[in-house]
Amino acid sequence: MNNYSYNAVTIGDNTFIKGEIRSWSQKKAVSSLEKQGLIVVNIKAKSQDVWYNQAIGGRVSRADKIDFISQLHAFMDAGVSVDKALGIAAEQTPNKLLKKIIIELNKEVNNGQSISTALDKHRRYFPKYFSKMIKVGEESGTLSEILKNMLVQQEREYELISNARGAMIYPAILLLASLSIVVFMLSFVIPTIAQVLGDYGGELPWTTKLLIATSSFIVNHSLFLLAGLFSFILVFIAFAKQNFCKYFLESIFLKTPILKKIIIEYNIARIVRAMGTSIRSGLSIDRALRLAVDVTNNIHYQKSLEKSVVLVRKGVSLSEAWRGYPSLYPANVYGMIEIGEQTGKTEDMLERIAGFFERSVNNKLNNIGTTIEPFLIIFVGLLIMFIAVSILTPLWKFSETI
Repeated sequence: MNNYSYNAVTIGDNTFIKGEIRSWSQKKAVSSLEKQGLIVVNIKAKSQDVWYNQAIGGRVSRADKIDFISQLHAFMDAGVSVDKALGIAAEQTPNKLLKKIIIELNKEVNNGQSISTALDKHRRYFPKYFSKMIKVGEESGTLSEILKNMLVQQEREYELISNARGAMIYPAILLLASLSIVVFMLSFVIPTIAQVLGDYGGELPWTTKLLIATSSFIVNHSLFLLAGLFSFILVFIAFAKQNFCKYFLESIFLKTPILKKIIIEYNIARIVRAMGTSIRSGLSIDRALRLAVDVTNNIHYQKSLEKSVVLVRKGVSLSEAWRGYPSLYPANVYGMIEIGEQTGKTEDMLERIAGFFERSVNNKLNNIGTTIEPFLIIFVGLLIMFIAVSILTPLWKFSETI
């Protein structure tokens, strides 16, 4: 059994309490607390150490934001005032930076500002989407419902992004390990063998000469190569942040067979999920489109959304606006949206599309390691075979003369 620390609100008098509970799992711990008449706001295993929070204390991760929204929604749903909810959230958040931000939010709210206005001052950590959605909730008196919708949207987006990053870890590790082995052989193994073959004095195959020349270049210019590699990485990162370079790279990726589908489905899933949440919360389609621009980082999709805002404000339907971008929005997307527009259930259709593409892209990401692995193994195998043949061929000839 594990120890879990929790924060909860009592049903009825809305009293905030902290405590610990022992249970076999977090799910069972929550169930046990709910049977005691408590609304669990936050629960964490005691094994989660402080060092982790200090390691990420310099930033506010997406998981931190989800945790903050979850706490805020739980308190608001229980009838706790905004200022008191922020005060409690600041006490229990483990992230030092987020704690500082929440304390500042609480001070501004106590000084008469709305929470949406206060959030606007922290755009670096909370994008425009957060403050605009909360503002809608404040104006309509449905803040708790808005926070609930945002929580679902952020959790789905977090899962999608985590899967996308996780899918690339294994191929990257495999490729890095393989290249490290090759560099090690060229730097330490080949020079020794080259000396032996040099003492032999016979005519070497061209593959062996190429291998020895490559090894000699790496050994003699190692500092230059490291400096060049480091400089290249810095220059590439600097250029990749520029819009023109980013647009160029995205154009290439959108034409690459395997990546194309993943990029399209990934961006559509994020965009329509955010739009569905916005429209369900009471925003008009044009405002939902405008907020969706901040959800995606792809310049192609950002430009299509900005142009769609203009078209929708001129009376063009969303399905017709997206029909003009067949390379970004497949026919089934604007076809389903058109059905939603005709039935008056656009937000339901957007969320259905989001669910479909989230499942689809997750399946592709889960299989990408299996798809790439054979190609990486073949590439590494051919590289190792080339090195082995280049080394063994002259050694066999040498052994025949003995």
